[in-house]
Amino acid sequence: ITSLNSHKIYALDLKGKSLKTVVLNDKIIIIAGNESGGFKSEKELFAGIEKIKIPNSFKVDSLNVHIAASIMMYEIFASAQK
Repeated sequence: ITSLNSHKIYALDLKGKSLKTVVLNDKIIIIAGNESGGFKSEKELFAGIEKIKIPNSFKVDSLNVHIAASIMMYEIFASAQK
């Protein structure tokens, strides 16, 4: 699956491109999981799904999934206000 009713699907992943380079629209599905460990069946899951990461300047491998999802939701709603 790469889209669902014209929604763009993104997966949070440390190997993805920076969130700052992604143009977010109002029809988005976010897949959040263990960002540092990736997802099971990664080859099947990511066929056509864009991987994105949240850039940070902290010395941590990844963020807690709840924090990462909150940041993504904030970015989506902030971009919708523009």
